[in-house]
Amino acid sequence: MKKEELLRSLTQLSQFDPLQLIFYEELARELKERKIKTEVPSIATKIIDKRNIIVKDLYTFLELEGRGTIHEVLLISDSPEFRVLIDLDNSIFDWSYKELLELSPYIDAITAVQTNGQYIFRLNSVSFISVFSLRISAKRVTFTKAYAKFDLCR
Repeated sequence: MKKEELLRSLTQLSQFDPLQLIFYEELARELKERKIKTEVPSIATKIIDKRNIIVKDLYTFLELEGRGTIHEVLLISDSPEFRVLIDLDNSIFDWSYKELLELSPYIDAITAVQTNGQYIFRLNSVSFISVFSLRISAKRVTFTKAYAKFDLCR
């Protein structure tokens, strides 16, 4: 019975029969329970903070599946001789530190600076729908700090 029919039936009755009242209350309860329930995804904020990582060949720093947001990734190394490989929803980005320095002034999400013998790469405010990974490629480079803060929907 549609809502309009229910209202029409109720207005036509001059007196409510107790059984009809119970029937309509049960019907209303059943209609309310049938409504589509929407689920709000839970969001988990995680932090990874590593120190003194020696990268020889390929190192996977982050590998995430699902929907989420990278708030910040920070890599500090003792050498510029490394590459950052990012998989963002199956779009692959492969940049050397030198390329990151060149891109840094033009892309808000990327910061690359050299200061006091340290080579710093920072990635911030990147959202993804299905997958995000960050790998570091180098012959032999020490990262004094590798930090990430991200949200992941469950």
